[in-house]
Amino acid sequence: MSRKPKEIAASVDLLKPYTPSVLKDDECFGNMWDPQHKDCSICADIEVCGLLYQQTTIAAKKKKFEDENGPTLDLTEFSNVDLKKLEAVAAKYQEEKDPMTLDELMDAVASLAKTKDTVAVREYLKRELPLTNMIIQNNEIHVQNSNNSRA
Repeated sequence: MSRKPKEIAASVDLLKPYTPSVLKDDECFGNMWDPQHKDCSICADIEVCGLLYQQTTIAAKKKKFEDENGPTLDLTEFSNVDLKKLEAVAAKYQEEKDPMTLDELMDAVASLAKTKDTVAVREYLKRELPLTNMIIQNNEIHVQNSNNSRA
């Protein structure tokens, strides 16, 4: 006896993406995905459910976080930050005998980068301050003369 190949239903095209709106009829599907739960582990649609859960629930949580806190570390854009201008402002503060504080510098950088992520700002300053004439002493920003700066 030889085997006859089974015909695949022509109406199902596995290469086309599914639409989440069609799959949202069930109250569980895509909302309560937990692969370790008994009901999820025996469900035939666990992979599709997981994809739908990721697209809806996790994406919504990430968007809410970014709306409240600004872009996350990997999305923070520092191209608008001009450290030469900030250095000039810090030098002016220093000339007036009232040096700029580190918090003021961080607030200025955060404002220019349009972020509330203080970790991203701190890491940016750690990376970029050594390339300028600004130094931090006692939580104050001091600008070294260009003659004393590092080459």
